[in-house]
Amino acid sequence: PDAEMRWPAYLRGVLAFSVAGVVFLYLLQRLQGVLPGSLGFSAVNPAQSFNTAVSFVTNTNWQSYYGEQTMGHVVQTAGLAVQN
Repeated sequence: PDAEMRWPAYLRGVLAFSVAGVVFLYLLQRLQGVLPGSLGFSAVNPAQSFNTAVSFVTNTNWQSYYGEQTMGHVVQTAGLAVQN
């Protein structure tokens, strides 16, 4: 608390946190079929999972699908809503 964070340390922190968020959200979508509350939906395909993960982590929130017809409760609440 007594030291300032210089910009290189801040940049590393932001990038590391963003990468962790993308990986977590990507895996959550890919594992959707085995998660409770999946509403019977299978895993989201790899390209769509990556696209959605990056867009939500970067706060652009671009979706090319109907969320209610593609994502189960766990992915929507623990993944997408958290990133929002």
